Formats: sequence, C-alpha cells, structure tokens
Amino acid sequence: MKPLIGITADIDDGIRFCERYAGKRIVHLWERYLQAIRDAGGAVVLIAPSEDLEEINKILDKLDGLLISGGAFDIPPWDYGEETITDKVKPKPGRSKFERELILKAIKERVSVLGICGGEQAINVALGGTLYQDLPLQKQSCLAHEQKSERTQVAHPVEIDPDSLLFRLLFRKPSRNPKSIWVNSTHHQAVKKLGSGLRISAFAPDQVIEAIEAEQGFVLGVQWHPELLYPERIEQFRLLKGFVKFAGRIKI
Repeated sequence: MKPLIGITADIDDGIRFCERYAGKRIVHLWERYLQAIRDAGGAVVLIAPSEDLEEINKILDKLDGLLISGGAFDIPPWDYGEETITDKVKPKPGRSKFERELILKAIKERVSVLGICGGEQAINVALGGTLYQDLPLQKQSCLAHEQKSERTQVAHPVEIDPDSLLFRLLFRKPSRNPKSIWVNSTHHQAVKKLGSGLRISAFAPDQVIEAIEAEQGFVLGVQWHPELLYPERIEQFRLLKGFVKFAGRIKI
C-alpha cells in the first residue's frame, strides 16, 4: 500500500477568488502539493482546518506522514511571545492554531512530518521557537528572499549540514563536508530562535536559516518549495521521495 500523507489546506473567504463567492468559506490548496506527493509514491488526503481536537486525533491515527503546506499568511507573533512590529505581518490565528495542534500530536504519535516554507516556521513555533517577523526590517544585509522571478526558478544557494537527515535525503552518500543546492525563495519571515529539540540543517549565504530538523525522528522543515522544483531538480525529488518512503516504512 502507498503511504498515506495528509497535507494541510487553507481556508479563506471566497472573495479572494471571486466577488460572487463573498461570504462563503472555501477550503483550498495548490494542486502542485498533491501531485508532488503522488509522484513521490504517496497517496494524498487534504486536511481542512478544524478546532475539533477529537477530529485531529482521528485524522492522525490514519496517516503515515504529515505535510504542513505553505500559504499567503503569517503565524501570529503573539504565538511566540511578541507583539506585531509591522503591517507586513498577515496572521491567520485559526489555521496557525490548527497546524500547531497537528504538529505536536504528530510528533507525539511518531508520525513523520515535513514542513514546507511556512510549514517550516510552523514546526519551529510549535516547539517554542520564534521568527523574524520581516527579514528586510529585522536582519540587515540579507538576500532578497522574496524572488521576483517565477517560483519554479531558483533564487539562491543553501549550504546543507553534512551531519543531517536533510543531507542524507538530498545526496544519499555521506560526506564530511557541507554541500550546496539551489532553491527558490518566496518568504519574508524566517526562523529566528530554534524551538526545543530542533537543529539547523541548512543556511542561506546571508546566514538566514533555511532548514531545520528534529534531533530525533523524522521532523523536517525547509524554507523553500520543493514541490515546485522537483520536476527539474533531482535532489528536490529525493527530498520528497525520502519523506514518503520513510513515512511508509516505520513509525519512529
């Protein structure tokens, strides 16, 4: 049987898509996430935001892996003990709370977790970490992390720690030296203080944290979007394939 991977969906007022849908709540997700997991060998189920903890428990009982997707929103700064410092922060408290509950439950139940872009940030905050609310405002001399080119194109390299799960997924063969890959970049926030039990597995050239992972088990977050890059970049496909394969093999 194919490993069953749950992917978190977003929810918005329908006016985001069409004026005649105003006032109607729509659950949605870019199809690219579904196709990426299917191409990597997984079966897919969408997880709609919910406040029902019993529902969350029942969903996770059925899953082999959990993918926390990205989205056009930010985690509320008050979730990591800060006040909002810029109007560039666009919080979605409901979705953020839902994903935090999912992540913590998944880790407790030893369900494999992959976070993509905002999903990486959600993992970090769920485990007690903090974020830069806006990189251009808070971190001087950093790269332009919101690329203007198509998101299927790469923007900058990241250096991968050779002693990391991420390195093993991307390159397969061990090494004593770091290696770099090129990634896309669509974010204005990033991990600041690491959450409990996490380690850094990749940096951008400006030292912005680009990937984190748990010290134990399969809990991995990447700041880029492998689901947009994998058709042309084999290392990104290895990342997705490794997640699906690991999820289906064992509960760690």
